[in-house]
Amino acid sequence: MNRWTTKLAIWVGILLCSLAGLSSSPAEAQTQLIPLVSGGPQQGTFQSQYLSINYQYTVNRNQLTVSGKLNFDNSLTMNYPGLKHFYMEVLLVSGEGKVVERSNVTLNQGFTWGDDQSVAVSSFSAQLLVPPGTASMTFYYNGSTQGSVGGGTGIPFWYDPVSGAQ
Repeated sequence: MNRWTTKLAIWVGILLCSLAGLSSSPAEAQTQLIPLVSGGPQQGTFQSQYLSINYQYTVNRNQLTVSGKLNFDNSLTMNYPGLKHFYMEVLLVSGEGKVVERSNVTLNQGFTWGDDQSVAVSSFSAQLLVPPGTASMTFYYNGSTQGSVGGGTGIPFWYDPVSGAQ
């Protein structure tokens, strides 16, 4: 019976550890939220594993105007010749952490990373209506690289700061 109790205690411990890991994700994701302040311009840097965004925004009445420069991490730019595709959204988030609006952004070409068939992106801009109850904004993106330098296949990459997925 003592052996059975030990096995049960181990399983309960594993279950509690896995539940603790799941519950910490939303708290970590909340740190990527950018509080919206009326007026402006406001500026800052959004940092994730594959991309940093130097952004600037202005909120006038219920309109958000946001723009920024994208800086891809060296783990992508030094190992892959370019991008196959890249997609980015601005997410507006309520005080409870729920997405109340999402809008894809207009990507502006500005530098060459890879050859002519790769996506060349350096900056973006977007305008959104700000619904009542909106407290913050954040960024979502996904993309994939071309094959690695010297051959091989590309990799997908993404970031969703509200759910914590990357």
